[in-house]
Amino acid sequence: MRDAIYLAGLVDGDGSIFISKRYKENSAKNHGRYRLFLSVTNNNKVLLNYLYRTWKQGIVYWDSKNYKAGHITWEGPKAQTVIRKILPFLVGKRNQAKLALKYVFVGRGQKANTKAQATSFTQMRRLNQRWSMGKTRKDALRAI
Repeated sequence: MRDAIYLAGLVDGDGSIFISKRYKENSAKNHGRYRLFLSVTNNNKVLLNYLYRTWKQGIVYWDSKNYKAGHITWEGPKAQTVIRKILPFLVGKRNQAKLALKYVFVGRGQKANTKAQATSFTQMRRLNQRWSMGKTRKDALRAI
């Protein structure tokens, strides 16, 4: 439980829960493929490796070009599994987590429910915009 509380704090502060849309190349209909992600960005390699070992899943990336920060990312059903465990402890990104748990996955050989996925994508985008704008607005008001 302590690990879930800790990860929830990191997600609220330095993380994101989002749905991405990747377009298929050479698609006449220009349909996209939707995917759920949970990610935490931090510049502490020890922390990111701790998260990887603790949660036994995720992918750790380390960017070394312009900004020295790493990311641990959970994708698809793995993201949902982690989100389910940290949901009770989330504060700022609680609504994004609830929406992520409703996200519909499509397995290989199954017909995509792109309408439901597109709806989730749009709702998540709005939630993330509202959250970041609200945070920015509050910070600006405190500075005055």
